[in-house]
Amino acid sequence: MKFVSASLILSSFSAVAANPTYATDYAASSDVTEHGKVDLDMASILTNIESGSSDDVAAALATYTDGEFSAKTSSMRTLKGFSTAIDGKAWTDNYKEMAYALAKASEHATDYADALVQEQFATSTVSTNAVAVAINFANTQMYTMHELYDAVLDVSNGDAYDNDGAAKAWDEAVAFYAGSTQVKGVSGANSMYGLIESVSTYFGATDPGNNVIAPINQMLMDLFVEGRDKIAGYSAAIDADEETALLGIAEEIHGLFTAANIQWLIYSHKNAGVSTDDKAALLKILATVIYPELNACNTNDAATFKEHTITTPSGVSDNWESIMSALQENYHCMIRVKKTDKYHQSCSIVGAYDDTTNTQATCDDADIYPYESTQETVSGETVTVSKEVAGYQPRSDVAKHALLDKDMRRIGLLAGAGDFINAKRVYSDGWNSWKTNDDGTFKSWRNYQAFASSSKLALFPEGQDLNDYYGSYTALDTFISAALDGTTPFAADTDATARKEMAGKTLQFGLNLYYVIREFYDAIDDCTAESLTNNYGNVHAWDEGVMFWAGSLEKDGSGSGELLHMLGEKRADNYDYTNAEHGKTASTVNADLVALYLAGEAHLVAGECGKALPIVDDIIAKMIVPVIQGAQRYAWKVGSGASATAKSRAEGWAFAKSILPMVAKCDATSAETIVANMDYFASEPMADGTEAVFEAWQKTFACLGVTCSDIGELNEVKDGYPNPPACKDTFSEDLGGSAATVGVRAGAVIAAIAGGFIMML
Repeated sequence: MKFVSASLILSSFSAVAANPTYATDYAASSDVTEHGKVDLDMASILTNIESGSSDDVAAALATYTDGEFSAKTSSMRTLKGFSTAIDGKAWTDNYKEMAYALAKASEHATDYADALVQEQFATSTVSTNAVAVAINFANTQMYTMHELYDAVLDVSNGDAYDNDGAAKAWDEAVAFYAGSTQVKGVSGANSMYGLIESVSTYFGATDPGNNVIAPINQMLMDLFVEGRDKIAGYSAAIDADEETALLGIAEEIHGLFTAANIQWLIYSHKNAGVSTDDKAALLKILATVIYPELNACNTNDAATFKEHTITTPSGVSDNWESIMSALQENYHCMIRVKKTDKYHQSCSIVGAYDDTTNTQATCDDADIYPYESTQETVSGETVTVSKEVAGYQPRSDVAKHALLDKDMRRIGLLAGAGDFINAKRVYSDGWNSWKTNDDGTFKSWRNYQAFASSSKLALFPEGQDLNDYYGSYTALDTFISAALDGTTPFAADTDATARKEMAGKTLQFGLNLYYVIREFYDAIDDCTAESLTNNYGNVHAWDEGVMFWAGSLEKDGSGSGELLHMLGEKRADNYDYTNAEHGKTASTVNADLVALYLAGEAHLVAGECGKALPIVDDIIAKMIVPVIQGAQRYAWKVGSGASATAKSRAEGWAFAKSILPMVAKCDATSAETIVANMDYFASEPMADGTEAVFEAWQKTFACLGVTCSDIGELNEVKDGYPNPPACKDTFSEDLGGSAATVGVRAGAVIAAIAGGFIMML
């Protein structure tokens, strides 16, 4: 049984003649009549393919390539052009569209959508089903998003109502999505709207013939109208907050498109009426469209998904549960849609598949990692407790906090592809982790830039060290933002890789590190009987610190994340510093940290606040171990000449810059030596040699609370280059040994207590 047929395609025309109700209930504010006629091209293509003759198939390809019904000023608009003309529009020096940027970042060719369509026309028996899905969900979906982004760009420039302004661009997006002939609630193959209606009945949504709109289409209509009305209210260039709000609507629309793509993926696999050939073609098309969004959320799940749907699609049936698990655990990231003002219902948007013969149960957001939780009693109160992460069992609900690491994934992917514009947006505005109101509804996005808060960083010793050394509590944010913006000191640096490394690693292992420390001190501050179980109490703050250290992607603690835990696992291999009890790849420092986290948590739950304070010192000393390891590793790579690249210099400087305030507090001379040699912008990198830089680091070890035993020996060698210098604790003994640690740390903590920061010991 075919799910798209000539009779179904043509029925939309007769229905329009009888009932000209516009499908979208959307009143355009500009003339986009010709734009909507791309659906007539689509109908012509499918009708010709359906006839089956070689001449008609050639005519279908000609309509796709050259256009037939949708006229521009001096030429015809083409569905092929939606793919082949996109690169110069969606990717410019001054503006980049996130949906397209993610496709480029996932190594899709600039014309990948057209390639999917051409592949279908090259088969011996061209499938209407595959061509309809490829053109609508690859070409048209991509160009519809372009028009939405273009509308945002226009209105941000103050061009809301000129001929090519925001209002018209927004209307064009709706015209391409719905087409000129689509009837409300009726299935069809001529438009994205019609295809979404076609499968909605299998997800328990609608009867495709009853003129009741599918839920995804209804949500899309609401968003299109919301955006149109916002644009109508703009009389001048919009400010940053208004631009963010309009972009948010566009990206919610893209999330719903992704939900529709997933519904079609499930349908194509589950429905027995889909032929074997169509099934293979449809799965490849839909997986190719979905993959960039999944890849921006979770690299491991994306790899699993790609392997079983694109690389070796013959394994789809045997690996279907793995495919669905990879998708469902990332619905919240891919389908970023508000529903009843909550961002925790993405499973219900996709829904459960049921064709009476085969089913695919819907997921429940509450059962999806990291949302999985239990109700437990803590200090006599019933509280929601999140799922274990990397061996640590929280005692409060911190699932949404853990999701912030997926922002880091998206920032790195975008910056790595050269899209610093959207990387900066995610850094500044957030993407995955949200805050809620008291009733559980959405409040705002949590974002990494907010970690550079003077009012928060000023409340603990290491934050004060940061300000003392750099002259500002927001110094790391200033550096990260400059790297993302390409401003001083990066204005003359054309190496995008170096900018990406310095922005990403200074964020991961610098700014994020200080905020993790802040959460642990905050937990001590909150350690009163009244705050044990409230949402901002000491156990909750402690749990937040661990989540920002590990992140949701860690799960089993194998190093698959994006944050400090991941760094510990990576550096463990470089320094032969692994825990045999946990397997070769398990970092000893991470195992030690988890033990400290659990010990501190136990003291806080018991109200033993004073006993938790020394544990914070031990945690800080352990957390900076992999950062020091990273700094020394790249100092050797550059200093020895083994890898004296811009990337190596950038990585080394990011590691060093992140903890230089702590180093300088211990020994200013050592900090000066490190800066003179490791600063990315130094005129002569590593001029004093690797030995001198290693010695500068090692002189501060005892003061920092670490030893050579903690750091280990760098195990990398390269023929023809000097081996890494051995670690020597004797260097740090010259500075006074462990007594320095007590003097620096304890004095600062006592001062903080005296200032009222730590309220109860």
